[in-house]
Amino acid sequence: MKKILCITLACILVLTSVILTACNGQQSDAKSSQADTQSNTSDSSSKADTTKSTEASEEYVIKYPTHQIGTNTSAPANAEMVRTFNEKYKGKYRIEVEEVPGDKNYVDKIKILLASRQLPDFVYGSTNIDAIYEQGLCMDLTPLLDADPEWKALFPEAVLEYNSRDGKVVALPNEGQLVGYYYNKELFAKAGIEGPAKTWNEFFDICKRLKEAGITPMSMQTGDNAFVTQLWLGQMIVTSDEGKQMLRATVKETNYNKQCFIDGLKMLQPIFTEGYTTKDAIGGMYENAANNFISGKTAMIANGTWMIGSFSDPNMGGSEEFAKKVDIALYPENGYYSNPFAGFMICAQTEKGKEAAIAMLKHWTSKETMLSNLRIMGMVPSGKIDIPQDVLEKWPLLGKMLQLKNQPEAQSYFTLTNQMYSNVVDVLSQYMTLFADGKCTAEEFAQAMTEAAQKNLE
Repeated sequence: MKKILCITLACILVLTSVILTACNGQQSDAKSSQADTQSNTSDSSSKADTTKSTEASEEYVIKYPTHQIGTNTSAPANAEMVRTFNEKYKGKYRIEVEEVPGDKNYVDKIKILLASRQLPDFVYGSTNIDAIYEQGLCMDLTPLLDADPEWKALFPEAVLEYNSRDGKVVALPNEGQLVGYYYNKELFAKAGIEGPAKTWNEFFDICKRLKEAGITPMSMQTGDNAFVTQLWLGQMIVTSDEGKQMLRATVKETNYNKQCFIDGLKMLQPIFTEGYTTKDAIGGMYENAANNFISGKTAMIANGTWMIGSFSDPNMGGSEEFAKKVDIALYPENGYYSNPFAGFMICAQTEKGKEAAIAMLKHWTSKETMLSNLRIMGMVPSGKIDIPQDVLEKWPLLGKMLQLKNQPEAQSYFTLTNQMYSNVVDVLSQYMTLFADGKCTAEEFAQAMTEAAQKNLE
């Protein structure tokens, strides 16, 4: 009996010990679990704080597709604008340039991005302004300008009107357009030519004499947007009163079945048929035309004052020696081009993107940037800025062009492409190539342009 009692008591003691141990273990596990939870909460909080801090300090990257790179005449100014912006906003915003060689390639890229509604935050409007605005993908800049009277006062009313749609300013440029043509004085002298032509008869006589002297007279290009070629064409169109009216209109052209347009094309045709330009002009890009002139292969090129800096820039194939050979002139019958440029647009769809793009637009179109571009390459500003004497001394061709345009006999016009809808510019390039190659008539060219233009009225 005592033995049984002893065993029973022993079992009770063991069981009690097990229970106590288990309870203590559970309490310990609970405390450990609680400590782990507190630790994890603390870690999560710390990580969240770190993430917030990282996000707050992270640079916002502006993806910026642009054709103003490489041998494009605006490349030096564009590179400097990117450099100074990234320096100014270091740690906050940063521009990453996506290089898109060729004007037309850039326009086509923006069209593709527009179709998918995935435009970059900051866009050079070019011929796509209307399409971007119609889809509601750009910011109305009017409130920004109204909130900054000093910035707004920089732009002439004509510039703001040109870049407005339905009373809203949707784009702002940082350069103006002042376009004559350049000629190589040394090549002219080799052919016994003293200076630029005053009439179109003299002009074609100069072309003939240059060719007879073994010199290719002109740089041309029908590819890209046929920019260089359409400059010559426009001046041929304005030889009639109808043409003058056409290239002074402030509305988009919808009818190219005009005698002035057809006659202008027929005036242009001998440049291709008589061998007054290079073989790569047909289907060639702007870069072909520019390189041919700067390398001394051709004697003339039509272009704006933005090209002046490239004549002495080794990165563009130029040199100080070559720059001394170049002079500038009005077109025959004293014509030149001066019209507002299409500007830059804010197409960001996020608040952070809008903030960054606004900063970029203000930097791109500031007085300081326009003065910098003047000094870098002779780029005429879009703003109301007096051109400093040191700029005129550095770029004497710019000073000369300003003097030429102020002559009483000088005649100002809008460029042909300035009057075109974006789809018409595509047809211009396509048919200019066909026309230069003898594969379509002037009348067929004019009809194709008209059909494309009138699609915009449907």
